[in-house]
Amino acid sequence: MNPVPMPFDTAPRRGGLPLYAGACALLLVGAACGLADWVGAALAGTGLLTLTGWLVRHDIAVRTVRRDGQARFMAACMLADYAWLGLAGLALIAQPPSETAFGYDIALHAVLIGFVLSMVFGHAPIILPAVARLRVPYGPLLYGPLVLLQASVTLRAGSGLAGWHSGRQWSGLLTIAAVLAYPACAAASKRVGGHARPLPIRRAVP
Repeated sequence: MNPVPMPFDTAPRRGGLPLYAGACALLLVGAACGLADWVGAALAGTGLLTLTGWLVRHDIAVRTVRRDGQARFMAACMLADYAWLGLAGLALIAQPPSETAFGYDIALHAVLIGFVLSMVFGHAPIILPAVARLRVPYGPLLYGPLVLLQASVTLRAGSGLAGWHSGRQWSGLLTIAAVLAYPACAAASKRVGGHARPLPIRRAVP
């Protein structure tokens, strides 16, 4: 029988796999060449930008962000992920590490803090219960740490470009504050009765 129609179709789009493979190949070749080399940085940056475009084109987050509850929160985290991934690519191309340390610093923090931690914030409510049997209830308060995290990476990138050393230090403190605030906001959400709403999936009926 045909699959049951769901609110969002996650079926692969035509040409998606070759584009994804090409983006990964550019990233790997660039890394192999070395980011300190202009060619390596350009290839890796192009790979990151291509991967960002692929994710925006194929990921369900661009549509679930129009929903509400946990679905919207997770989508907001994922869209923030893609923005930082794209910024990392631009930084490697426009500010190659061979010419300035700012490009590498921006790319490093955009990926390791902006991308990775936003991903963790968005998926913790569904991953931690399965892995650590630790329930992380969703609540609107979780947007606070997420916004704080985005502000910290933005401050880091802006301070790097402006050569503002104090701003770079403050960005580290904001990152720590965001990480510490996340479990506190999750605990507060639990006390006020926060709950998780499952994301829509596409299922096939035998």
